Amino acid sequence: MVAKNLTISREGHEATNDCRISDSVNVQGDHSPSGPEVGTTQDRKGENEPDCEPRSGTSGNQSVNQAGLDTFVDLEASIERFLDRSQDIVRSPESRRRYVCVVRRFDAKCGVSGRSRRQLAGKIGKRLILTFIREETRKSQAGDLSALRAWYRFGLDIPFPVDNKLDLGGRLAKPDRGMTPPDNLVEPWTKAVEDEHDAYIRLLVRLILQYGWRPSHLARLKWRNVVFDADGRPVYFRASGVDEGFKTDSPILAIATPDVAEDIVAWSKVCPSNVPDKPILGHFKRGRPTDKATTTYQIERVWLRFRRKWNLPNVMPRDLRHWVSSTLRKGGLTGPPRRAWMGHNARVRGDMSSDYDNEPDDQLLEQQRVRTPGGPLAFYRNTHARIVDVVPAELESIWADIQSNKIGAVEAWQRLDALRRMTVLEARIDGL
Repeated sequence: MVAKNLTISREGHEATNDCRISDSVNVQGDHSPSGPEVGTTQDRKGENEPDCEPRSGTSGNQSVNQAGLDTFVDLEASIERFLDRSQDIVRSPESRRRYVCVVRRFDAKCGVSGRSRRQLAGKIGKRLILTFIREETRKSQAGDLSALRAWYRFGLDIPFPVDNKLDLGGRLAKPDRGMTPPDNLVEPWTKAVEDEHDAYIRLLVRLILQYGWRPSHLARLKWRNVVFDADGRPVYFRASGVDEGFKTDSPILAIATPDVAEDIVAWSKVCPSNVPDKPILGHFKRGRPTDKATTTYQIERVWLRFRRKWNLPNVMPRDLRHWVSSTLRKGGLTGPPRRAWMGHNARVRGDMSSDYDNEPDDQLLEQQRVRTPGGPLAFYRNTHARIVDVVPAELESIWADIQSNKIGAVEAWQRLDALRRMTVLEARIDGL
């Protein structure tokens, strides 16, 4: 065992937190690789020494930038370095903004500015992080830990001292899944959007209500993602998650419902620019939309202004994502067509059948046209039902073929299911 003597100058600085160190610290070069329990440390030997062992989520050959290890951390400078260096890894500006909020909250609780990089890379930093994570709500722990790990890597340039498996007992709990809002909360939104006169706002709200797309989807959709027919009327949406920079790589493939098609035509006549590479919903400047790219934050602001204007229930776009998925399922649209409609990954984790269920795009669009031609909002429009005293001729034909052994059970079921879908389709078209 080799002992190393380190002298850390603290002149002119008064510690304001409970983790003070003396002016002269004897640091042992040999310390136990096992971590303490959550929120505690086993001993204080070597707690100022940076932990250079590979950690979960970091590269094994990550080295410590020795320059300035004993200088106090400049929080604002470290945040600026993080924002500058993390753009290729944390692509979403909104995610980087949330990460910065976590770092500032960590500093407010633990006093990062009063410590050196050497301390934050050692056992003191580990104790502070574990205490901070333990005090956070259960559903935000995983996200907060990811934010701090990214800040350590790109902002402080030091190894992250916490190992999920050793220090936290494995994987943290995932955030709680959101619940589908009840229909009585969504129905006022469907009525308000019909009365909205602003073409930009009406299209924005209608896209979320009909497709359940994320605000980040709307912020990145461009006119090239809308396919028009020969008469200039929108037919369907096609957008690659990779090419357009969505939150995930999942593509969007969805028919343009009649009301959305009308809104797109109306907006294209008054929008600043509808050339293929321009955004459909551009950035607002001085109360007017432009042809510049907008942000998720501004999409959410427009949504909130619309809610306040019409005094609507507190329903957010993420809630509508759940509602659209549930409503499409109730309407008979499931599997790949529904996932393509909403921009979900077509592959279901753990379900091998989804790896082989790869239908062509035209078949997915056809299933959407047959089962949900008016989208989820069609369920709130008046439909007309009629009671008849006679059996439909198609049903009589199916029964006659069964009696004469012309068709088997499988074909009979297929024909009955096709008849059911056509009956539902006629009822919905009648109500459009």
